[in-house]
Amino acid sequence: MKINDILNEKVVPIVSDKPIAKKLRNYRGINFLVLGEREPPDVHGIPKELEAYGRGGFEKDGSIFIDGGPSGSSQGHPETITNGFYWGADYDKAWEFNGEQKKGVIYVRGRAGTDEKLIERNIFPIMDIIFKRLPRP
Repeated sequence: MKINDILNEKVVPIVSDKPIAKKLRNYRGINFLVLGEREPPDVHGIPKELEAYGRGGFEKDGSIFIDGGPSGSSQGHPETITNGFYWGADYDKAWEFNGEQKKGVIYVRGRAGTDEKLIERNIFPIMDIIFKRLPRP
């Protein structure tokens, strides 16, 4: 799959030794994180190709809000949220990395007006919370 540079998508292989990275690879089969503007879509419920889906953002006190999971997200972003984002997990999505075929993607994309750098700086705490909402493959 080619990455659309116009959308500024970043595909990040999950290769670090941080505990959340090991959990994502070993317990959930997730090998890639995609930060971008295209996926996942903004829907109520769950997109048909994803195994888990939800919304998130930052509370005014800096804490992270995340909803959703295997049955999707039934609510919109609460009014107290700034820098909101959508997240989704696709266990079947295949990518090639270093000549090897791997599966499993977590998508995180900001809403309009979201500070994407804030999401990037907080990606490990965000992934920690998302991990608890992912079903086993």
